[in-house]
Amino acid sequence: MISVIAIICIILYLLTNIYPMDILFTTVSTMTTCGATIVSTDTMLGWPKFVMLIMMCLMIIGGSSGSTVGAIKLHRIILFFKSLYRRVREILSPEGRVLPIQFNGVRITDNVSDASNYIALYVLFLIFAWAVFLYFGYDPFNSLFDVVSLQGNVGFEVGIITYNMEPILKIVCIFLMWIGRLEIYPVLILFRSFFEVFKR
Repeated sequence: MISVIAIICIILYLLTNIYPMDILFTTVSTMTTCGATIVSTDTMLGWPKFVMLIMMCLMIIGGSSGSTVGAIKLHRIILFFKSLYRRVREILSPEGRVLPIQFNGVRITDNVSDASNYIALYVLFLIFAWAVFLYFGYDPFNSLFDVVSLQGNVGFEVGIITYNMEPILKIVCIFLMWIGRLEIYPVLILFRSFFEVFKR
């Protein structure tokens, strides 16, 4: 995680005129989903769009496994890309060849599909919430930034989330923060148990 933060900070330092302390603090805060910031919303809105896009990617990735950060978490992203790499190698390899995935020296089998399923669910919830914001006429890029921040429990915002939002948007925001903190599977299990109770 430290290497990812260092690489992103160096890239942003070389490509932008943003102060190095702002870059470092915002990158660390984004990846660890702590939400602390030393720049104002107006300053952040003045940053180039590709910087905001990089911040969104970091908010989606999140921090390390086992921590209390929100978002997808780094180990799921690594497993996802390792499974993609394995799939490409299987296509190019002779038929019947088994290519294991190793993560920290341990052979992984079941967790690969779990990571892919979780990422797919995470993205589906992001798209759904973003579509609701777009329906109410909010700016596409800024609303996507806020939706990603909400679901990852990061705490950054670019001025869309206010107290006088439409009630349905407030409910969507609460739901996103809830599934972002608890993760998606426990929430789905909770809903399933409610449906099972009412089915009887």
